[in-house]
Amino acid sequence: MRLLASLGLLVLLTACESVIDTAPTLIGNPADGLLGVIGDTITFKSNPNRPQPESDNIRRVMGQPVDAEPLTSETGNIWPAMPRREPTAMELEKAPPAGAKPPAKPVAMAPAAPAPVAAPAVAPVATIAPATTIANGASLATPNGNAILTTGANGVLTYTLPNGSTGRAINNGNGTMTLIGADGQVMSVPAPK
Repeated sequence: MRLLASLGLLVLLTACESVIDTAPTLIGNPADGLLGVIGDTITFKSNPNRPQPESDNIRRVMGQPVDAEPLTSETGNIWPAMPRREPTAMELEKAPPAGAKPPAKPVAMAPAAPAPVAAPAVAPVATIAPATTIANGASLATPNGNAILTTGANGVLTYTLPNGSTGRAINNGNGTMTLIGADGQVMSVPAPK
């Protein structure tokens, strides 16, 4: 029932459009252009804004038959030929410069006696003095007091300071020792004699 009433109102508004257009009003016309909107949205065959079936895709969407050739593969080799290999830098260095004459062919000669091969010169080997062994209980003068050195079972040299802190002692072999503490402090002191 409501659908029939709204349809009747719609027809009434379209009939009154010409009457409303002629009457002077202070406000805008609510039915202005109503026929154009109804004509563009409700009618199917006379819509000027409808896309025209000019392409195959539109014809397929509209359900019309389309005459299209099936896709086939191209015959023969469609790939281009391999590009020419560019010469490497070594080949360019070995090639004679442009415009140069090719080298003359060597003349066959009797084989020459091999040249004597000199022995390569050998640099004298520097001898390294063996590291002096440091006895257990040796004392080192450090800024924090005398450190007592001890050698562990694996030959690891450690030190103990008077305040009880310990660390690793490394003999540099040049008359100095590097002391590395457990807290990361590093000192270089003269090695004991």
